[in-house]
Amino acid sequence: MRTISVTGIAVLAFASCVPDTAGDDPTSPPSASTSDEAAAGWSVEQALGQVPASAGGDPLWLSGADLDAALEASGLQRGSADDPNPEWIRQLSGNPPGDSHIHVGFPELLAVDQATTRRITGFDLGQADGFVTVGRKPDTFTVVTGDLGEDSLADSLVEVDGPIRSDIEGEDRQISQPGNPDALDWTGAPTRLAAKDGAIALSASTEAVKAWLDSGDTLADDTGLASLAGALDERGAVSVVISGPVAFNPSAGHSPDTTAEVPFDAVALAWTGEKVLVAYRVDSEADAAAFETIWKTGQLSTSGQPIDMFASVDGAEVGDGVAVVTLTLADGVPPIMPLMLLEQADGRFASR
Repeated sequence: MRTISVTGIAVLAFASCVPDTAGDDPTSPPSASTSDEAAAGWSVEQALGQVPASAGGDPLWLSGADLDAALEASGLQRGSADDPNPEWIRQLSGNPPGDSHIHVGFPELLAVDQATTRRITGFDLGQADGFVTVGRKPDTFTVVTGDLGEDSLADSLVEVDGPIRSDIEGEDRQISQPGNPDALDWTGAPTRLAAKDGAIALSASTEAVKAWLDSGDTLADDTGLASLAGALDERGAVSVVISGPVAFNPSAGHSPDTTAEVPFDAVALAWTGEKVLVAYRVDSEADAAAFETIWKTGQLSTSGQPIDMFASVDGAEVGDGVAVVTLTLADGVPPIMPLMLLEQADGRFASR
């Protein structure tokens, strides 16, 4: 299995400024897309299948979500297409209303100003029913699914190579004008785009978009990632982050009370709307109790607070080389909290 990295979860910077709007009145969710991709339904496995194996990167970091399901679970709707900073994006990124336990790590290139995104590309997240994004800037690769096609792309985009377009002219990753108002990437580097089968791919790499158009091997062909995807899909995941283990470090507060003795080579966080799933890629004979115990007892590696202040454990099980712990977050705990623990290198994400 490929090396997977825990660093660079850029969504935290975006989510940290989200106001607490938990008291807002929920509204009805939008209707589902009519595209073929939407008809098939979003899943973690389907999301992996959108990413060419060559575009995944090594190390890998991945985020994806079923936006229709996330909106429905949160009682939110997309609202006006003219809103440059939609409330539903802010809430799903930070603290959705009511009892919803959903966090969505939106693609960094698309999650800020929707009016600018729409002006540059011809579409925005309000037209998407799902997405998957991998990598860290400047080497990100994103696929947005929905009722999207060639006619969704702006006429102002620059032709690059056949069906591949670009927001601005320039070589791959060439930074020409930081802050260029016509570039999606604030560094001024070009972003390549192409459409097929109700989806649009975006990347700093022309070759990555070519690989996507060619429909070759994908991350779904990685057996380790596929096992994680299967376990999460079986349990109703609508949003996911896949990363790698933190290095075990006693000086960072890691101890037998916070870190399972069972080694693992990948970890996933997933949100179902009611529960948070923590999935570890392990040996097929691993003991689920080792992972259940560290989420029931002990303290946070960074703050020293008891873990049971933040979540309770519904259970843990192992199957097909994946250990899954199911959590219920405590009242008032934002759904981004488990991701913050991962970003802060809590011992529960360390392998030893």
